[in-house]
Amino acid sequence: ESARYKILYDAWQESRKKRKNENTDKASIEEPQEPPFKTLLIPATTSYSRMQIHLRDNSPLASFIFDTEAQTLSTANKMDCGHFDDMLCKAFEHETISSSYKVNGMKPIIARRPMLSVLLTGTPEQLHHLIESPESGLFSRILIYTFRQDPVWKEMGLHQWNREEMYEPLARQALELYQYCLAHPFSFAFSSSQWKRFNKVFAHLLLEVVTENSDHLQATVKRHGFMVMRIAMILSRLRQFENQETIFKYT
Repeated sequence: ESARYKILYDAWQESRKKRKNENTDKASIEEPQEPPFKTLLIPATTSYSRMQIHLRDNSPLASFIFDTEAQTLSTANKMDCGHFDDMLCKAFEHETISSSYKVNGMKPIIARRPMLSVLLTGTPEQLHHLIESPESGLFSRILIYTFRQDPVWKEMGLHQWNREEMYEPLARQALELYQYCLAHPFSFAFSSSQWKRFNKVFAHLLLEVVTENSDHLQATVKRHGFMVMRIAMILSRLRQFENQETIFKYT
């Protein structure tokens, strides 16, 4: 698609030059529209408008932000061109994201049903810079996993594993999973017994935070229930892929 655009663009430029040299009022061919640039990975160092454009152009596929330093995303978010907390919140719910600034031209930027995953690693202090308060809308939309590492020295030497060799088969497997999902669409739902257990657990958790006067955590409990469903859906899909199922008899 990009190659075709380049051919059409070069032809349009040639037509403009010819029209200018001949000093004629003859209409030139219409300027071709540049195709959207799709990229799976959105850099953590990005701006508000650029993130919107990526989410719009990647549709209907998902986007992914990954960085080994959570500070990278929080630094970009605090810049004048950043402040994209609201976009991260809306993307969690797949809500439409739109803006219309003069610098973007006449047409507004609209990302309908954006899909975004964010995976960051870092220290508790870096996380605090990204999410400064539990009352932040972003806090209730993120799963936080903390752990302590055993103080064990990892031996170094000449005979170490090759990172590329380790990830290459995993990358192929991820591609096979993606192709499997395209070929075998699936609608996920809990069974009646699972719904009862789910509702019982999260009703109890919600009552706990209210009893402890932590009203600001109500949204966290409710959205974590939503995330539990998403995790269950992903695990079900992985199980189907591992068994190479094509007829789905369960949820």
